[in-house]
Amino acid sequence: MDNKKKIIPAVIVVIILACLLLALEIGHNIAEQKYVIDHTPADSPEKWIEIDPVTAGTEGITVVSGTTNLPPGTKLDVGISTISIHPTTKNYDYSHEFAEGNTTVFAGTGGVNNYSASIDTSLLNNGKYFVVVESTDSSGQVEKYISVDIIRHREDYSGKGNYIDWSALELPELAVNKSIETVMLVGWWHVVPSGTSVQNNEVEYYSIIDCGADGICRVFDISGTELYAVYDSNEAQIMEVPNGAIVDKRSVGNVTFVKLGDEIVLTKIDEYPEGR
Repeated sequence: MDNKKKIIPAVIVVIILACLLLALEIGHNIAEQKYVIDHTPADSPEKWIEIDPVTAGTEGITVVSGTTNLPPGTKLDVGISTISIHPTTKNYDYSHEFAEGNTTVFAGTGGVNNYSASIDTSLLNNGKYFVVVESTDSSGQVEKYISVDIIRHREDYSGKGNYIDWSALELPELAVNKSIETVMLVGWWHVVPSGTSVQNNEVEYYSIIDCGADGICRVFDISGTELYAVYDSNEAQIMEVPNGAIVDKRSVGNVTFVKLGDEIVLTKIDEYPEGR
């Protein structure tokens, strides 16, 4: 009888240990299954889009093309938008700043597929732009950005130019140097002390900027000698001035004066209408 009393608790202990081991084994299996389930997406190829180098078309049509591993038939949205959002007039036509289109992925080789979209950029101002290609479907968003300079060479503007009271301007004779190559601004204007500029958007004190009817902004020194020429772009519509400077845009029409104390440290003439 005493032996039976000793055996029964021992059996119970063994059963409990067996149950614990079984529970641990089941838990281990579940954990392994969960690990596999949670990490299966990592075994799938990551979706991607690449954009070929973009050059603005001479006829106002810009082709955006590239490669992707998205399947044929996938719809893609293509957008071109200015990097430099600048002050605009009321009811401004933003087709001078943004253009868009769409396309569909078509089959390539080796798992690399292709796309191509023709975007009407004929109304865009010169400037620096983002190009984005994206797909948004039930499997999530895939996108790619690059930046590009869009430059369209223009003939002299034949319409009515901006009002400027030339007689009220005290300017030297501005000597245009036609041998100077026109380039893009690296960013918006910064008015800086004489002798401190290191790039073409840093315009020194006492300079004169004349943005003409041909879509080119020419920078002259205080004597009227042309220093360099840049395209009249979205960036050219923005200016950072020194601390304490006063900006006068009303005195003589479409001319901006930057003043420090009693001195005019910059004169910017805008002959070329915005939204040209």
